[in-house]
Amino acid sequence: MKTLLNVASHIAVATMLVFGMTPLSFADSFTFYGLGHISLDVNDTGDGTDSVLASNSSRIGFNGEFNLGSNTELFYQYEPGVDLTGRGENDGNGPGRFDSLFTEERDWFVGLRSGAVSARVGRLGVLNHWLYDFDPFADLVGDLGNLWGATGIPGRADRAGLVEITINNRVATEIMWVPEHDEQAEIHVGKLKLSAGDLNLNLIAFSQDVFGAVSNHGMFAATGDWFVGPGQLGFGLQAETDIFGLPGNDRGSMNVGYTLGIGGGIGKFLFTHSNSELGQFDGSQWSIGYDYPLNSSLLIYAAASYVDNSSTSQFPANGYGHGLAITPTRGSDPASLSFGLIYQFSIGSEFGRND
Repeated sequence: MKTLLNVASHIAVATMLVFGMTPLSFADSFTFYGLGHISLDVNDTGDGTDSVLASNSSRIGFNGEFNLGSNTELFYQYEPGVDLTGRGENDGNGPGRFDSLFTEERDWFVGLRSGAVSARVGRLGVLNHWLYDFDPFADLVGDLGNLWGATGIPGRADRAGLVEITINNRVATEIMWVPEHDEQAEIHVGKLKLSAGDLNLNLIAFSQDVFGAVSNHGMFAATGDWFVGPGQLGFGLQAETDIFGLPGNDRGSMNVGYTLGIGGGIGKFLFTHSNSELGQFDGSQWSIGYDYPLNSSLLIYAAASYVDNSSTSQFPANGYGHGLAITPTRGSDPASLSFGLIYQFSIGSEFGRND
């Protein structure tokens, strides 16, 4: 099965190249898109204050669909990261290549969809698969992943396979498997998505083998959002066991946030806390911000984040998904103030089939 999924991942790359470069008349739909996110950040790391210009998980990509007939579609996506500052590393997308415009590949996959069932293989989100269920500070300072993403669960993984089954408009389930390869241990993820009116609830289970350890890293999470009053309330709970394969190295994390339309923009707040059962590795994060769209493609924002670390913790205020992330001094309480600009574009077309 592992060999089959590895082969399928290579087929996925070839398929995307074929369909991505094939004349558009042979596709039913094709979209070229991008997102540029740049910010001026003022960071207090505990050792002093500095100001930086950061590119934050910027990207370009293409996706599309091809109707195979009999209610079956082939779909695909390819999305490399882009560093708008040209540094080519520490841009929120991953390790990257130094001094290069293009950085780490983000999500890419090829899949089949037939009725209520879809399957895809490629590079897919793991932690990202539930972290962003509700994260109003995604890729900004104050990202939920600053605390939730510090325990070895990968944000994305290569050679991943995902099957999704939509039972009805209120219930869907997803199963992900990542085989062991190179330095990546085997991963299993299951997700149940429930919806009832204005309430969305997600239940997630995760297990990751740990090389050379007697225990697996386990996790259970519940995330959701609920439109309450004039805004949206979001919440999440994450309980981890035997982190890094170390028995008793357990951690509980939570978050609660709210977004509200104010003056043509969106005000937002997020509180995140993470508590370790093994030593004093605890932290709390407060994030507040305001987004203002100038038009349908361009948004400006202001965001601020403060982290209260225990004496042995070093959770950052600008880390997950954000460029020029800084690891603070152990036990310090970092803070970041950020003024940013996000530009999005999408160029797409629908085509009739050429039978």
